[in-house]
Amino acid sequence: MKAKQTIALLLFLLAAGLLGWWIAAGMHPFTTTKQMVPVTDPLFGTVTQTWVDKFTPGLELIGPIAAVFGIIGFFLLRSGRKKRTAGTPNV
Repeated sequence: MKAKQTIALLLFLLAAGLLGWWIAAGMHPFTTTKQMVPVTDPLFGTVTQTWVDKFTPGLELIGPIAAVFGIIGFFLLRSGRKKRTAGTPNV
């Protein structure tokens, strides 16, 4: 493989990995940094809600990054092709 093809393949794998991470994290449309979890009081047994820090990637963050990686990879693959001249036959 040529260097451009290798870089393009790595960019496609990064884009697929980012989309896989987004799917595995729950496919949220927006990025969140906190999550509400129930906490049970051990003495009285009451349940309260509290916020904890948890990063969840959203499509509005992951989507454009994956798209840019895919577009750059596509153009790297396309620029790696040899250009035909006017007099060569199509084989």
